[in-house]
Order: sequence, then structure tokens, then C-alpha cells
Amino acid sequence: MVRQFIYNSQLLNKNFILLTISSFLFFFNMHAFLLLPVWIKELGGTDSDIGFIMGATSFSTIFSTPLVGFLVDKYDKRILLILGSVILVLTGIPFALLNSLNSLFFVFRIFQGIAFSLFFISAGTLITEVCPKENRTQALGIFGVFTIINYALAPYIGRILVQQYSFDYFFIFISVIGLLALPFIFSISKARTSDEDGKTIKSSNVIKIIKRPGIIIPAITLMFAGSGFIPTLSFLPVFSLKLDIRQYEVFFVWYAVSVLFIRLFAGWLPDKIGKIKTVVPSLILFSFSIFYLGFTQDKTDLAISGILFGFAHGFLYPTLYSIVMDNSNFNERGKVFSICSVAFTLGGMIGAFSYGVIAELYNYFFMYKLMGSICFIGFTVFIFYYRNSILRLNK
Repeated sequence: MVRQFIYNSQLLNKNFILLTISSFLFFFNMHAFLLLPVWIKELGGTDSDIGFIMGATSFSTIFSTPLVGFLVDKYDKRILLILGSVILVLTGIPFALLNSLNSLFFVFRIFQGIAFSLFFISAGTLITEVCPKENRTQALGIFGVFTIINYALAPYIGRILVQQYSFDYFFIFISVIGLLALPFIFSISKARTSDEDGKTIKSSNVIKIIKRPGIIIPAITLMFAGSGFIPTLSFLPVFSLKLDIRQYEVFFVWYAVSVLFIRLFAGWLPDKIGKIKTVVPSLILFSFSIFYLGFTQDKTDLAISGILFGFAHGFLYPTLYSIVMDNSNFNERGKVFSICSVAFTLGGMIGAFSYGVIAELYNYFFMYKLMGSICFIGFTVFIFYYRNSILRLNK
């Protein structure tokens, strides 16, 4: 039985593979822009300019995602995938032509946030439709792997291109990579238009969807997860350097290795033993891994935190998304996916701002201890409430 979950041929079907490859190419293009701050600095930009320009993508993502959720439920998701890919490419190439810092940087980043919403919500929803229901968590986990890989791969390759050639070549190269996603998207077969039982169910409005415990509780949990995840990654390099730990990349390396291990070799576990049984320990481990950073003394502590953080996130993120998909109807999954995406991103933005102030007023040790504690307190809402609501499909 376990072997069947690991090597389910229905999971690795044509549409799943095509969608995963196209996602890899899109997110390579998207995450390569993590090098954009370097280009802004070279053009004479300030730290405020960097924050303003890079933050534009997050703001536009938050505001565009709810609308994208409606579009995903109404229109062919392949069209939205194509639209997102094209927008990202068209807003990437002009950077090669910009030789001075101006408002176009901000404008292009806004459109890139919209492109991200179009692609991510469409792809994430489509993944749940092209894979067997019993492998939904595993499918979302594998899909997420190709996002995580590009957090490291895209900037690494991009840095080599910039060093060997220039930023002009870099922007053109990543745009070409993004363009390569289109043939794979065109090859995806049209997804089904009814639920697993063959019934077409009318979609509920967002207010009714949010009121369901099976949706709002995981969404709140994702918001707390985002409030810990994004600030942890954002502040860790500065925190490490303040401790005179130059090899702060050990955290990211072990985090990535742990996530990849979980997603590729144990991603079937939530679908096999139960999502709740898997996600609850993950929530606790996630909180502890952040709290542990508050006691960091050397790079060994960073490695331990990275491993724990990766193991927790490897299960937590896809399992929570899978739970809300289980508690939603077929024709409203775009809205549901967008609700969760907004919750996670919003939590990250609030966390980044709040914990930055706390670190400045106190110190990073206190910040990480507080962050881990607040995550745990927030997660107790899920832990104590799921028994009576989270597995019930609200009609």
C-alpha cells in the first residue's frame, strides 16, 4: 500500500509533468529577480529604493490575488497561465534597456506581482485537478519543490551571468527561460469542469467560503505561518552577520535539503496516514525551529534550525493547502487557493514589518523567540479546533 502511494503512476501523468516543468521555468524567471536589488544599487539606488521597488510585487500580489481567484474558477486556467507567463516576460526584457533608476522599475514590479498571482493560483489549483485526490498533498508538495529550488538556483546562475557578462544579458536570459514555459503550457490538456463525482457544483461567494471553519481555520494558520516564514528568511543573514557568522548560507542549504527530502521521499505520508496527524506535529516543529534561532551561537545552530525548519515546512505548507481543497467544491478552488495565498503573504508582510521594529528596539534573539512563541500560540487555534470542523465539508 505504501509503495502504491510513493509510485502512483496516476500522479506522474502527462499534465502533471507538463505543469511542473512550466512552473519550474516560470519561477526561475520570477526568482531570478532576487538579484534586482544589486542592479538598483549599481544604478545609485538607496535601501529605501530597494524596499519600495521590491515591495511593489508583494503589494500587487495581495491586491490582485482575490480577483485572480475569481478568474481561475471562471475561465480556462491554461489561458491564465499563459497570461501570467507573458506578462512576466514582457516586464522582464525592458530591464535590459533601463540604464537609470526611474518609476518604470516600480511599474514593472507591480505587473510582475500580477503575473505571479495569475500563474501561481492557476497552477496550484490546476495541480489539484490533474492528480488523484488521494495524492493531492504529495502533488502540491512536489509542485512546491520547483519553487523552492529556484530560490537558490535562479540567483546562483544569475550571479554567474552578471559576473561573466552583464545585467543586460542576465535580464534577456531569464526572459528567454520564462518564454520556454509557453510550449509546455500549450501542451497541457483541458482540465475537467466538474468535481471528482462528475457533478458540476455552483460556486459560493467569498464571504460564505471564508465563514467555513474548514477554510478559515487553515487560512488563519497559514497567516501565522507566513508571519514566521518570511521574516525568518529575511532577517537571518543580518542576524548571522551580527553574530559574526559569515556562513549563514548553511541555514538555507539545510533548509532546502530538508524540504526536498520531505517532499520527494515522504510527501506521500499525509495522504497515507492522515493530513491532521501530519500537520499538527509540523506546526509545533515549525514554531520550535524559529524559537531555537533565538539561542543561536554558531553555524551549527543555524544548521540545526535549518533542518528543523525545512522538515516542518516540507509537510506544513502543502498539507494545509490540501486540507482546504478537500473542504471546497470544485468550482470554487481558485477562490479558496487565493484566500490561502493572501493569508500567507499578508502574514509575511505584517511579520516582516513588526519583527523588524522589535529587532531594532530589542535584539534578534528576542525577536526570534517571540516569533516562535506567537506562531505556536496562533497554531493552537488550529490544533484545538480541527477535531470538530476541519474535516467536515461545509455545504
